[in-house]
Amino acid sequence: MRYFFDDRGPSPFAKALRHLLPAKGDPFNASVIAGDQGDLDSELILRAAVGPLGVSTTDSAALAALRQASDIFIAKVRPQTVWGRMINRARQIPFRTQVSRGDGADVDVYWNDEASPHGVSRLAFSRAAGLDPKTLTAIVVITKDVVKIGGALAENAIDTELSGAVAAGIDRSFIDPTNAGSTAEPPSILYGVQGLTSSNDPNTDFEVMIGHFSGNLVAAAWVMSAKLAARLNLMRDSGGASSFPDVGADGGRIAGIPVLTSDSITDDTAGTVVALIDQSAVLYADDGVRLDVANQATIQINDAPVTDATAAPTSLWQMNYLAVRVQHTVNWERARDGSVVWMEVTY
Repeated sequence: MRYFFDDRGPSPFAKALRHLLPAKGDPFNASVIAGDQGDLDSELILRAAVGPLGVSTTDSAALAALRQASDIFIAKVRPQTVWGRMINRARQIPFRTQVSRGDGADVDVYWNDEASPHGVSRLAFSRAAGLDPKTLTAIVVITKDVVKIGGALAENAIDTELSGAVAAGIDRSFIDPTNAGSTAEPPSILYGVQGLTSSNDPNTDFEVMIGHFSGNLVAAAWVMSAKLAARLNLMRDSGGASSFPDVGADGGRIAGIPVLTSDSITDDTAGTVVALIDQSAVLYADDGVRLDVANQATIQINDAPVTDATAAPTSLWQMNYLAVRVQHTVNWERARDGSVVWMEVTY
């Protein structure tokens, strides 16, 4: 069964959990119950989950509700992520599709006399295959009583926890320069770029990073942890004024360049990463968010599940549990070299 979120109060998906309980997990019966109770949003979402042998419904109203709820949930997740706050300038492409570099370098322009022929450029493609789909998954287990008794508070908690988990997972993968990626996970946007050496003076470091940056500075953004941004704001110059008055935990500007912050970027005694990224050089493909719910499955309640005989499965039905799974299919990459610079700092 597949459902989608709405961030305007409790989501249709979270509300649907209540209707699924008396329906014993059957989405068709749950949609009838939701309709009888006047919960139109949940009725449409549940109706869209009904289809013979996994075939999607042709109910246009239900499908429209499903698409709208999916878009709303994506709109809830994206502002919580560095990647999501870049997409207004980043370039979205379909999965597995050839793309050009997108910087205009492959296209020449010409001034022409009235009767002269026009020059023609041939657009080159920098990739042979494009971006493959990569899926981020989070599964949480709750008791049915939480949904039944908790009401709107429980529904909001489910929304908040799942959207926050997706956002944190995306940011960790996106900005960790040691993340080489895999068949399941996209590599960091910083991976493969040699980090610069910090001077231990932020003013000097920012100047050096700008000097090494060859991307579009107008479309650029600093990326750092919320803690680092707060520490920068607390630094004082010789006169006692803040060295970076326009920066704080929620972002700001340095040298007129916007700062994007995240709590999911590692920041500890070993240091933290600060990056300068040309947002227009970020290519991404996004197939949205899918959510599933189960109450009659056997799963491993373990953050490191195994596939051998040591597995200790739990029956959701026996324990009166519900399992909720959220999956976000997305991928990204740099369009060109020089569009990202970064360094590890300890201040």
